[in-house]
Amino acid sequence: MRKTWVLLTVSFILGWSAISVAQELLYARSNSDLKVKKKPGHFSALNLLDGDPRTGWCSAGTGQGAQIEVIFSEKINIDRMLITTGNQSTKNSFKKFSRVREMKVAESDMMHEVELKDITGPQKLNFDPPIDSRSVVFKLKAGFRGTGKRHSCLADIIFYRGKRALNGKKFKVHIRKQKKNLEFIDTWVCGPEYAKNRELIFGVKGIYYFTYVPTDPMEQPVLLKGAWRVKGKQLEIKAKKIWVAIEIRRDDAGVLEQIKVKEVDGVEHGLFGVYTRKSGQQAY
Repeated sequence: MRKTWVLLTVSFILGWSAISVAQELLYARSNSDLKVKKKPGHFSALNLLDGDPRTGWCSAGTGQGAQIEVIFSEKINIDRMLITTGNQSTKNSFKKFSRVREMKVAESDMMHEVELKDITGPQKLNFDPPIDSRSVVFKLKAGFRGTGKRHSCLADIIFYRGKRALNGKKFKVHIRKQKKNLEFIDTWVCGPEYAKNRELIFGVKGIYYFTYVPTDPMEQPVLLKGAWRVKGKQLEIKAKKIWVAIEIRRDDAGVLEQIKVKEVDGVEHGLFGVYTRKSGQQAY
C-alpha cells in the first residue's frame, strides 16, 4: 500500500541531559483487543492496570494465542501479583464472557505456569525468587467458557514490589487521559536493520524514555527521559522546556506505521531517525 509522511510542524531548539530512572510501570498492551477498531481502548490491556475490576481487557477472538505484555522503565523485582479474572463490567458479564483459567507468565529467561480459580475476587500469586525483568508477558492457555461470548477476559493485574503497589487506582487518571493517544503508547526502535540500538518508549503517564546503546564499545550508552503529549493532532516530545514535533507515517488505511524524529540545525542529539514498533504490530 502507498505510505505517506505527515509533518506535524514545529521548529524548536533541542537540549538533553542524562537522568537516573525511577522504577516505573510504563504500559500494558496485547496482540488481541476486542473491538479495537469500533471502540478503541474500551477493552485495552491498559485497563488491567487501573485497580478497577469494572474495566478490563478482553481478547478479540477466543483468547487462543493472545498475549499481554507489561513494560517497566527498568528491571524490577516483583514478588507478588493480584490478578482478577473475567469481564466484570456488569453483573451478568462475568458468566457471559469466558474467564482465563490457565496462562504462562514469562519473564527474561523464566516461565511460570499459573492456574486461576473461577471467582470474581482478586487472586494472589507469589513469586519466590521474585520476578526480575523489565517486561512481563502473560500467555493465555485455557479458560472457563462463557455462556454467551467466547472472548476471554481479565479484569485487573496489580504488581507488587515488597509492600509497594506499582499500579492501581492512581493509574486510572492517566489511562483516561491517554485514551485518544493509545496508538503512540508503545516501544519504538531505530538503528541498523539487524541491530536496533535506539529505543523510544512512550509511557501512559506522559513520560518518554530513550535509550541509546552505541555500536562502538568505547562510547557510553545514553539514557534520557522527558514529557510527551499530543496537542491537537500533533505528537510532541519535550526537551527541557522545549516542545519538539515528531513526524508520523500512516498507510492508506490510516494505521500508524512509523514515527520520525528529525535533526535540528546546530544542535546535536541522539534521537533522530525513523522508528518502528518493537513489537512489529499494533494493538491498544
